Amino acid sequence: MRRFMFATAAATCSLTMLILLCPTHAIYDDFDGFLHYHEVDATADEIIFDASDMILPPDVWSAVCEEIPRCVAFNNKGFLKAFPRNESVDTYISKTHCGVHGKANLTEGSCLKPNSQFVHCHDDRGNLDTFYNAKANYPLPPHLVADACRRDNRCAGFMVTQDRQIGVLLEHFVSPPVTDIWTRVPMQSNATPTTTGISPSLRGPYRLRLSEEH
Repeated sequence: MRRFMFATAAATCSLTMLILLCPTHAIYDDFDGFLHYHEVDATADEIIFDASDMILPPDVWSAVCEEIPRCVAFNNKGFLKAFPRNESVDTYISKTHCGVHGKANLTEGSCLKPNSQFVHCHDDRGNLDTFYNAKANYPLPPHLVADACRRDNRCAGFMVTQDRQIGVLLEHFVSPPVTDIWTRVPMQSNATPTTTGISPSLRGPYRLRLSEEH
């Protein structure tokens, strides 16, 4: 029997998944207005390149990010980041809305890869970062979680478990003084997404353990 436990935390806690031991389905659903990242956890912060001692324009960082396969995002402080691998969930990030930070803008990548794109979010107050807090979880299928996120002006994305039974709404982690973040658009998400069925194939079994952070 699949067992999942999510803790939606207060300001000092992150999403908790204690133990998962089960075969899982791949999620092939894409939803209009969201970028789809397979089997990664957007609530965990993973720095893959630290150039915080360098002041360079966004075009340079986008070119660097494009050359690092695991790079998902970067911020105006010179940190390039990834979403850590987690086969138990899929992550969806809005490409139109930055939650309480307003509208997202789709920007072109560097001149080295003109077909690449990034979703840009800005906040003059410096309350942004490239990973997310879990703000609420629902025992709903993915398409209803997507609808819930669209109706919530604080929602910047969501995650769903691989059994398609639990969805978690996401909001940007507050990390002063970050004012700008750019999230890389997966190549398969450049086109308008369509909703498709779930694959009947199984993946697993997997044993995952994430610890709670305080």
